[in-house]
Amino acid sequence: MARYIKQEILDVKDRSKKRCYYRLESRECITQDKVIDYICRPGRYGISKGEAMSVLTHFAEALEYFLARGHSVRINDVGVFSLSLGLKKGRAAENVEDGETERNAQSICVRGINLRVDKRMLRYLNDDCPLERGRTSRISRSPYSREERLQMAKDFVAEHGAMRVADYVSLTKLSRNKACAELREFASDATSGITSSGRYSTLVYVADRK
Repeated sequence: MARYIKQEILDVKDRSKKRCYYRLESRECITQDKVIDYICRPGRYGISKGEAMSVLTHFAEALEYFLARGHSVRINDVGVFSLSLGLKKGRAAENVEDGETERNAQSICVRGINLRVDKRMLRYLNDDCPLERGRTSRISRSPYSREERLQMAKDFVAEHGAMRVADYVSLTKLSRNKACAELREFASDATSGITSSGRYSTLVYVADRK
């Protein structure tokens, strides 16, 4: 059964007040092999694991092909996939003003894939997703200013060579979510002196030597 977490946040309009929203408790990330095992379980569809693997592989190829050519892709009962664009690392956003030099295509990159979920999928999920209450996540305030936290991060990297998110949480007393968000902001700011290296479980933050 899925659990939800009551997440405490600051009100956008009045930072002295708190609000809450609800999110799912993070659980195991299901691998492609487990998805294939589910599709091919006995008495279900009569599809072999090889056939299921082939379909998933070709679907990924087709999705990349059409998205890369500016199309959105609709999959019935799943939703519509489309690309999300952004500026490459180190490129400042432009102002929409007359006379300003505009960014060219070399400054823009694909930042992600959007999924607008099909209403039928949402209906199926609500019918098949009983929820139980989990924990409450409170706001974790850091006793340090943003500038102090950045300097702490640079000092840590200078001494140890690299810094994990857990190290930054321990240093600054921020929640893990806030620490992750702030480190991403530092890494995307060419003037911060901090950049990222690696991905997912190997992600660390190091000194930017540029």
